[in-house]
Amino acid sequence: MNLKNYTSGIAAQTTISYIETYLIDAGATGIMKEIKDGQVVAIIFEMLDERGSKRLVKLPANVVQVQEYLWSEYLASHVRPRATKEEMLEQAGRTAWKIMQDWVQIQVSMIKLRQMSMLQVFLPYIWDGQKTYYEYLQGKQFKALPAPQANVIESE
Repeated sequence: MNLKNYTSGIAAQTTISYIETYLIDAGATGIMKEIKDGQVVAIIFEMLDERGSKRLVKLPANVVQVQEYLWSEYLASHVRPRATKEEMLEQAGRTAWKIMQDWVQIQVSMIKLRQMSMLQVFLPYIWDGQKTYYEYLQGKQFKALPAPQANVIESE
């Protein structure tokens, strides 16, 4: 399997604390966690954007989707599976959060190096307390975006 961190042995809670450290270093002014069934499913943090406005950002980790992927890959590579899908849930949590940690670390580096602004990096995850901006656009079938104009990309 060619997937980053799919064998991570670092506990999800440890990885989440590393993510919080990166966010604090990037200027987060508050951090909380969304918990379902005793597991962290999202990190929500407050940060100032480039205009000085406070923004809430919600970074979800879809552990169940990771579990589905790991399970399907496992079944495809084992004639006689010895593990169960439920046993893969903990590994899926470790993998999902470790990938999120890598992504956040890169995004924070981009912000600190002024390669991107906070809003450029986190815009899809800006949260109004109900839904993220991505979820809002998804509900509108992405109609807030203009249709591409013809000949935008010209070939040489």
